[in-house]
Amino acid sequence: MTVQITLKQLNPDFDNEYARQHHHGEESDGNWNTNWSITFGSDENFVAYKKNKDANYTFGDAVISDVTIFEFSTEEGRSDEFVISNKLIDKIHIAESENHKTAHVYVYFKHTNNYYHIAKKIYIASEDCPEDLTQFILSLNNKS
Repeated sequence: MTVQITLKQLNPDFDNEYARQHHHGEESDGNWNTNWSITFGSDENFVAYKKNKDANYTFGDAVISDVTIFEFSTEEGRSDEFVISNKLIDKIHIAESENHKTAHVYVYFKHTNNYYHIAKKIYIASEDCPEDLTQFILSLNNKS
């Protein structure tokens, strides 16, 4: 099965009525449905995936608690994962198609910008980030 994961933050100021009246229900300049959205995909054939809610995740020496981990595994034993603080998640929707052998995971973020995007697939609420990891992240940001 191929897997895509889409992370998005909906715009709380999106005016649905305005969109219906003036743009056939679609978003328009100044009236965006999402603040941001990013999709990750893979052509690899994943045979299994699971969602671990309320997990702990180790990043280097730091342990980050209260996260959801999405794990994807191939027949050959390779794996991929996404880690997202539960405080950032508004809702999750998983759409599977048996016919097309696909799964699409949608993770909707709450309306906050208080998080760190660590590595490619790790999103941690700033309040959940251990102090030593926070200091390391901030030091990297100051160097750029």
